[in-house]
Amino acid sequence: MKINRRFWVVGLGIVAVATAGGLWWWKASGGVVHPASVPMGFPSDTTLFKGREVQLPGKLPGVSSADRNLLQRALDAHKTGEGARGTDMIEEILRRAPALAEARYFAALWRYEKRTAKDTATADTMVQKGLSLDPGHPWLLLLHAKRLTSQSKLKEAHETLTRAIDFAPTFREGIEELAAIELKLGNLLRAQRLSQLSISLAEKGQRRYDLLAEILLTRERDDSALEAVKLGLQHTPNEPRYFWIRGLLAESRGDTASARKDYVSALSGGRLPQAEDALRTLGLKPLHGPARTGTGIGGISTKQTGFAVELLTPLTRTYPRSAPLHFALGRALQEQGYLAQAGESFKRALDIDSTVPGLVEWTRENRKLLEEKAKVFAKSHGDSAVAAGLGDTRWYDLGHYRIAWGVSQEQFIAQFGPGRFQKPAPNVLAERRTMWGIEHFHGSRFDSSGLWAIQAVLRDAGKASIDLLEEGIRLNALQAGSGTFNETKMCPPWGQVESVWWETTDTYEFMAVQSSSAKRLGLIRVQKERVPEGGICALVAMAMDTTLQ
Repeated sequence: MKINRRFWVVGLGIVAVATAGGLWWWKASGGVVHPASVPMGFPSDTTLFKGREVQLPGKLPGVSSADRNLLQRALDAHKTGEGARGTDMIEEILRRAPALAEARYFAALWRYEKRTAKDTATADTMVQKGLSLDPGHPWLLLLHAKRLTSQSKLKEAHETLTRAIDFAPTFREGIEELAAIELKLGNLLRAQRLSQLSISLAEKGQRRYDLLAEILLTRERDDSALEAVKLGLQHTPNEPRYFWIRGLLAESRGDTASARKDYVSALSGGRLPQAEDALRTLGLKPLHGPARTGTGIGGISTKQTGFAVELLTPLTRTYPRSAPLHFALGRALQEQGYLAQAGESFKRALDIDSTVPGLVEWTRENRKLLEEKAKVFAKSHGDSAVAAGLGDTRWYDLGHYRIAWGVSQEQFIAQFGPGRFQKPAPNVLAERRTMWGIEHFHGSRFDSSGLWAIQAVLRDAGKASIDLLEEGIRLNALQAGSGTFNETKMCPPWGQVESVWWETTDTYEFMAVQSSSAKRLGLIRVQKERVPEGGICALVAMAMDTTLQ
């Protein structure tokens, strides 16, 4: 009996210790949360420990009643449109209580919303200072992550949000932002689970079914995406993103009329760059892949992006302050291979509004492509000069052969085998051949000063297996330079002509595309002093000329 009593005492002691430990953990963690069982939400048997407080501004323990009241007055002032007054009150609180993270969060947030370089820099400093005082504050971490995302630092933003959720596992806003980052990174299943968790944690009117629908659409789970849209519209019937996604779903089914109606409905609810983008590319999106969401034109054929350029060029002139239009034009130009022109469009868009989704990423990628093309050209530029043993290093390439500027006709012929070139005129060497179903005419013009012009004329005889413009761009080794598009012009006898020129220190380079049924493209580079009088049509005649008389 004594032994049994001893066991009972020990057992009760263990139970007491375990109970005390459990109570301590409960108190330390702030309790547990079971995500709600809602349609398309997270599995209901999940248990989360609350961690840090995520209410904003929250109970603010240890804060004086005067500062608490002043913070509430600042929030009320900002809500009623008195932004400057609210900011002054918030910054007064920070002078008195610099460790109050909630006040610092709102102060930085309102600075970011002004979108000026000065206010953004001040907000960056505020956030960094706040995180040095309180490294685990979830709202400051969220604000920092959004700033990183705007700078296209997705990896750093991901790490920051993960840290925020470690401190506050029920931080719904942080979970939603992390789901959006996972979507951008292509981690679709992880993005979907996070989105479903945020839906289960949210109150009825705050459930982000639009984010889940976008993820499901990207996964090509169209039926589930449509169900998510329907659920979302029940809770927030005027949310523009639901109309945008429903439009994408309609367009993927080929119902462009319904898609257009939904895109217009989305735009009627306010500015939504995604809907503007989707409306501009209506009918151009592929049925599968990331580009079906309208966030990219990657994968669309050259002819489709050519049509996009034709459509968007006059629109950007009509609406010169529309950053999304310049952005879309830049993307289409990049897909066409006009990297320099794309860069100019991206720069105009950045100057107007750098927050357009995807703009920074596409600009950075375009710059990378330009740099790579410049490196390739620089390498061939130097290697060719050395190989020829000539002092003049200004080399030009039409994809067929390289030759130094100013070389004499005899020196040029000596670099190649006999019989390669025809002589349609005394001072002209010409070569004809066919590639990819396109007839090529290459010509070089000489006088007493040596080579002064070089050209390539491409003609599609109806058998071309690739786009004529694409082949012309491939031949244009200096395409990475700065170029300018000219207005479409009627030039007899060539008909309507699209043209672009590039200007370097010593030459003038011109490309023209004949848009009539007899398709022809001409590329020519001439020394600046040899550019003919008469404007674009005179250059077209020179670029298209295959008689070289």
